[in-house]
Amino acid sequence: MRQRLELSVGLPHISLFGAALLKLKQTIWLAAIMLVGACSENPVAPPDIDIQSLQAAPEKLTVAGKALILRCSLWRDFMPISPPDGRPLVVVIAVQTADSTALPEGLEADVVYVIYEGQVWKAWLEDNPDSLQPPYRLERVARDGPKWGPGVYVDVVVRLQHRGKGYFLRASRQRIQKAS
Repeated sequence: MRQRLELSVGLPHISLFGAALLKLKQTIWLAAIMLVGACSENPVAPPDIDIQSLQAAPEKLTVAGKALILRCSLWRDFMPISPPDGRPLVVVIAVQTADSTALPEGLEADVVYVIYEGQVWKAWLEDNPDSLQPPYRLERVARDGPKWGPGVYVDVVVRLQHRGKGYFLRASRQRIQKAS
């Protein structure tokens, strides 16, 4: 007479084959979850840059013969549906030419650094889907920043890339607004 080997895993009488099948399903789900997490757009943090170098970045920069300046809008949301201490910082940056002529072709902004009282928050920049961008303006957004302010002043530095070369551009004393 052949005996049937059964394994109890919190469920009444799962056969050894059933337990192996359950384990295989769990392994496939775990692998799928890990794969999805590994496919995020920027899996690593932006590079660390020392605060002195960030604060030394120019407020006007010439790239490919075009004078560039940085405009910023920073806010925290305190609307009634927000948590009592508000939502995290949102930063919208706009790199534009000083004379409203077209930006250098291929110019990109990829990282923002926000400096407040000796602290630096850094984030990857994303396209701003809410913005129509004229040819003289490059607008990007970073979300989920620290809960600084509102009403405080920060320095904002953006890392630009053009034809394989990196640049930094700064906007000093930018006020974090309160949206309510």
